[in-house]
Amino acid sequence: MKRKKSKSATIIAAYATDLQLALRWAKLNKALKSVGEIRELGLKSGKRYSVTVKLRTSKSELSTLLKNRFGVFIKVV
Repeated sequence: MKRKKSKSATIIAAYATDLQLALRWAKLNKALKSVGEIRELGLKSGKRYSVTVKLRTSKSELSTLLKNRFGVFIKVV
């Protein structure tokens, strides 16, 4: 039995404002169905912010959309 492709992804950014801009950009381009709560990750290398989203597109399309607009400031996992 084949495993279904994941329809959710996690978006990570160094600053909450960068993350909010990326979420707004993805919503305007109709890439997201819904957005979860923004969480603060306390890592040794500094604070980061993450959010779990449900996708309308594939994870690679979302990653490409955000990388073209925001470059290295946004990471899609």
